[in-house]
Amino acid sequence: ARLLEPPFAVAALGAALVTLGLYPITQVYQIEEDRARGDRTLAVALGWRAALVIAALLLGAGAGLVGLALAGRVAPIWSRLLPGGVLALWGLLVLWARCFPALDAYRNHDRALGLGALASACFWILIVSEWIRTRSLAP
Repeated sequence: ARLLEPPFAVAALGAALVTLGLYPITQVYQIEEDRARGDRTLAVALGWRAALVIAALLLGAGAGLVGLALAGRVAPIWSRLLPGGVLALWGLLVLWARCFPALDAYRNHDRALGLGALASACFWILIVSEWIRTRSLAP
């Protein structure tokens, strides 16, 4: 029942948006391959630029919702780390977008997986650190 309470529902929606934002990133490196096979993917339909823009918007919105839902519930440092992390991720997306056309599918694949792993690792650090912190505060 607590999952339906606004803070938990907003955090869950935020996490879902982050996951949805990572999805186009996992497809953009294989657009030409998918197009050649006749596959109709989100990245093929949007093109790599639009896919990366949508990914950035969804990641930002999702992280914003998570931050809003967790405000006052997590260590205060997260109020700075979460927005900073989103800005850093956006910066990495911009850097990738600048060199995307010049890279082959393998190097774009590595960048896509690297960004996904980085975003996932950041969420895991938040979750585990808060779990440890709250366990140490328990009587």
